[in-house]
Amino acid sequence: MSFMLNALNGSIQAELVRFFNVIDDSYLSTKSVSTAAFCKARMKLSHQAFIELNDDLVRAFYEVATIDKWQGHRLLAVDGSVTQLPISDELLKHFGKARSHAAMPAVRLSQLYDVKNNITLDLQGESHSTGEREMALKHLNKTQTGDLVVYDRGYPAVWFYKYHLLKNVDFCMRIVKSSNVVKAFLESGKYSDIVDFPGTEKSLQ
Repeated sequence: MSFMLNALNGSIQAELVRFFNVIDDSYLSTKSVSTAAFCKARMKLSHQAFIELNDDLVRAFYEVATIDKWQGHRLLAVDGSVTQLPISDELLKHFGKARSHAAMPAVRLSQLYDVKNNITLDLQGESHSTGEREMALKHLNKTQTGDLVVYDRGYPAVWFYKYHLLKNVDFCMRIVKSSNVVKAFLESGKYSDIVDFPGTEKSLQ
């Protein structure tokens, strides 16, 4: 595990030799551990190990670091993106592609980021067809009371608001200008206001 977390400066074979020389404090034949054997063993390692290791590192950071907050809140931001993956039938089947005519598979990513302390709390990777809200919902498992989570447009939804309220996590979401409520506010010339957004029957259900 520690070998894979180190930045590789050479070939896998060279790094393997260097790694075992360090831990054994003795010379290791280049044929003792092959690249093929390493790759085969790596395939058996669950990705969950890296997720749990990252969670431990994040937890340790907040236990020892001087945490910078905004107005008493841990200021978190959520945003998504799409990136291409190497051409592979297996990846294409699992993640899909961004456009129907695209040749390369694409993965949708979503990140929960502590803006003031420059640390990623959670990263989700799903098939391209997965919605941003569904991915952002999983981020709530890494939030706590007192957090303020900021979202761009595309996230607002009544059911999404409700999960934040159930979790007792504050949120701020950008609303598109096309909303009649937003139009009325902009035309009022006020700096701030408290308004009611009517929920449709579908939203309430």
